[in-house]
Amino acid sequence: MSTNTAEGTAPPLFSSDPTALAWDLITGWEAMTARHKGELAPLLTEDGGSIRQGALVAFDQVRTEQSAEAEQMLAEVMRGLTEVYGSPLSGRTFTLTWAGRERHDGEAPYLWVVVGADLDDARARLQELPSFVEWREQEEDDVEELDGPANQHPGLPFGGYYNDLRKEQPRNAPVG
Repeated sequence: MSTNTAEGTAPPLFSSDPTALAWDLITGWEAMTARHKGELAPLLTEDGGSIRQGALVAFDQVRTEQSAEAEQMLAEVMRGLTEVYGSPLSGRTFTLTWAGRERHDGEAPYLWVVVGADLDDARARLQELPSFVEWREQEEDDVEELDGPANQHPGLPFGGYYNDLRKEQPRNAPVG
């Protein structure tokens, strides 16, 4: 998500690197919870197990403010996750395996990950996605879909590199 400014377009609010995003969110959460504990500490008994006598009103006020801040942080976390990963798609994740010209040289086939209502729907959706269409064209249609449960299955591949096209799929397309 970019922001338009007088100087042009500002950089995204969140890193597009999922690991960096996760670390930023964790770091922010840890800092907030540490600060919250520090704010509450003077209102608690020495062992931290009870509210000090006469501090209940102040404790409730601090916790109310902290709850509002935590709610705002959750909204930011969800916005960041949606910005990096996109809105969830309706359906299930499937892995589909296709071999291109590389198979003639003994190289491994390509694994594609998409969302569909079922395996047939996932196959149909893959055929429509620009990255897959471009790959087929580059392979001059010398491609072959590999069948069988090891090559066509629900979920992510069991390991290795794969082409995750879920972000490329339209968000408003009906499933099935």
